[in-house]
Amino acid sequence: MKKRIRLNKWMILLLIAVTIFAIIAVCKTLLANYVNIRGQHLNTYCYSSGGGMNGGYHSETVKRYSDHALISIESAEWHFQDPTVSEYLVDLAVMDELESVVRKYRMNFWNGKKFTNDFVYDGESEGYHFNFDQEDIFFSSQIYPLRYRKKLNELDRVIDKYIETGEKLPGLVNTNSKINEEENYFLPEGELVVYVYSYVKNSIRLRILNGTDEEIEIPENYGSSGVMVG
Repeated sequence: MKKRIRLNKWMILLLIAVTIFAIIAVCKTLLANYVNIRGQHLNTYCYSSGGGMNGGYHSETVKRYSDHALISIESAEWHFQDPTVSEYLVDLAVMDELESVVRKYRMNFWNGKKFTNDFVYDGESEGYHFNFDQEDIFFSSQIYPLRYRKKLNELDRVIDKYIETGEKLPGLVNTNSKINEEENYFLPEGELVVYVYSYVKNSIRLRILNGTDEEIEIPENYGSSGVMVG
């Protein structure tokens, strides 16, 4: 024989109140990580990893560059190691595809999100930064649960696809020999090859003394620039 449970009005009100508070708590959790990007366009995407025991790091930056996009990849395996830099000039459509992934998985709800309580000492962290017209989305974690990792991997696939068809820009020459900055080099004729020691993203600054007072601007080449001073 079935028993009927009678609820008085106070019990009903209590259940309604608990339900409302639970909904409010869930909404607060979601909105705490929400960034409104409606009507905005993605201008820059940056992935970075580092903080491990070896001190190495890896970064990938994609940004609008005139009527193209520029992909910059920088990596080093050890502490104090000169980074390897590669750059690719690609179709501007890469920005639209990256933005589509962000919107598809509603990553604008991931801003500052805590993905796991796990912590690995001397373990690497991976950070993602999306710069829109007026807002930024940023999140970082040592470990991304599988359901998030699968979504983030789509960003990698988009970049890999455009690197395959993009134009690889001239890279830097890696050398183990260091040039003595105090030594004078006299070249009455011929070609002078300069090994640039430092390189920051898509900009190079250097000085070459050629024995004159003439200052010559080096023409910009895909965003790289420098100054030749006599």
